[in-house]
Amino acid sequence: MPSSITSASSSSSSGHHRSPSQKRSKAHHNLDKAAEAFEDDRTNYRIIRDGGWDSLHHFMLSYGLKPYDPDDYETAKVIIQGFRERGYYRQPTSSGSSNRKFLYQDGDFVNTLLRDLSSNNEDFRRSLSTKYLSIVPQRDAFISGDSSVVLFDVDPDDTQRTAHGREEAETTMSVLEKSQTPRLLHCHGAQSLPLQESGIDLIAGVKVAIDGLEGLGYPLGLELEKHWLVNSKAALAGSGLLAPRTEVIEVAGYPTAAKDCCDICRAAEEDEHQDLLPIIPNDCKGQRGNWVGVREQQIVSAVASRRIPFVIKTQQTFGGSGAWIVSDVQQRDHLLNDISRDDGVIRRILSQINDGNHHLHPGSMILSDFVQDPIGNYGVTFFVTDTGGVIFMGVSEQTVASDGKAWTGSIINYGKQGILQELLKPVMQQTAQWLSKEHRYHGPVGIDILETKTAGDASSQKAECSILQIVDLNVRVAGSMSLPLLRGHFTSRGLRCASISMVTMRRDRWGFIARWKEEFESGRIVILSWYYDPGTDISVGSIVLGGEDESRLHEFIDKVHRTTENVTF
Repeated sequence: MPSSITSASSSSSSGHHRSPSQKRSKAHHNLDKAAEAFEDDRTNYRIIRDGGWDSLHHFMLSYGLKPYDPDDYETAKVIIQGFRERGYYRQPTSSGSSNRKFLYQDGDFVNTLLRDLSSNNEDFRRSLSTKYLSIVPQRDAFISGDSSVVLFDVDPDDTQRTAHGREEAETTMSVLEKSQTPRLLHCHGAQSLPLQESGIDLIAGVKVAIDGLEGLGYPLGLELEKHWLVNSKAALAGSGLLAPRTEVIEVAGYPTAAKDCCDICRAAEEDEHQDLLPIIPNDCKGQRGNWVGVREQQIVSAVASRRIPFVIKTQQTFGGSGAWIVSDVQQRDHLLNDISRDDGVIRRILSQINDGNHHLHPGSMILSDFVQDPIGNYGVTFFVTDTGGVIFMGVSEQTVASDGKAWTGSIINYGKQGILQELLKPVMQQTAQWLSKEHRYHGPVGIDILETKTAGDASSQKAECSILQIVDLNVRVAGSMSLPLLRGHFTSRGLRCASISMVTMRRDRWGFIARWKEEFESGRIVILSWYYDPGTDISVGSIVLGGEDESRLHEFIDKVHRTTENVTF
């Protein structure tokens, strides 16, 4: 599945440019009655999430939020869903900046060829901004209730694209009941947050740590370094929570500056503005090249000597990328060749370590035992209260790409939630207590849990019992958190199962609604986020599908996905 959704579409960008208003006008007047009904009478498609206000009240209380009151500016707070502004990639825009301190590893970082990580690659840049500045922020804002949410613009240097991106977000939220509709605050980036003019006195939550939020005196509910550290894979390893046996390979120090190294590095530094992901040149003969070589060999040796099977992860995996399962020697050797090549993951990560972030150990690699023969694979979402309590949201099953390397969605069975909640309650409680006591965190959490069985012993009359192990911990809004909040919407329509996924297609929002007219009218499809790019004639969306049971849901998923493609991160 493609990680870049525009790479095959550049030929369509000429001769087909229409302004957002033209596109909306055409959808409004020319599409069939389903799309017109959606546009003209949105009340037919409004969504009342499970428990009405109560579920969203829990969401907001977990952040310390309360419903927005324009007359009460003293306690107004905001959630930033602007994601990572420009990620760790360099973005040549007037207002955009890249993360040089807080590093993350998604599918693009891990898999995209270095030659494609260039500021001249317009398709790649548009793909990044669509996913990270529109689709994911909209999806998470959709479940934020009547709270203030900051969204960063997809392209601050393009006024038309900025206006279009804002309109797409507003259109997505417009299907919600007023009591559940977030107050969207749009801005160019972290350095232009509209806090004062919006009466905001606290940033209650962020999706990921953003460099641009530091040093400007913003009122942060959780320190950015603490947010980054608690989401690192090393944090779970050292938490004391029940998890597979883990070894953390720490990388000490950081490379010297390019200007203090060799002619090769100095020349590369001069051309660096063209690169979205600058790395230390492989032919460097100075201190930087030597530093990377020693640390790379340290990691390679640890991986080569690890007992098989095992799992290897980077510090900040995202969407399932940056994690590999090693099942045999051949697979291990292939992985080592891949991650240690001239522009492999190891060199990419080590090249981003500097004097401002080395104390966070962003270059550490995590090796853990592989959990064999699991009988249950659970994605759990809940909230940690300010006293360390648990507000249970739901349990879903994750779906991954065909190569097993990236998250593509989740499926929930509403009828099984009670049993699963009881089974997983001890793990949720232990995790909540650790987050509250050790990190003073309260807010949304997603954990991935594997269940295995121990064999019973007839001679000692010991019964078979379950072992639950946490294999991933995400201290932020998880991708599947919308599913439990949509329980009432689906079960009231006889739909006992639901799935979330991200898709891309060659039609706009109104064309997609028209294509699935009956399904939208019956409430079987919900759009959580959507962005149509007029320049490429391609849409990316996050959608939830409902089904009467798991079998019929899978049939519906297959039917819809035959007309779309999955998007991975």
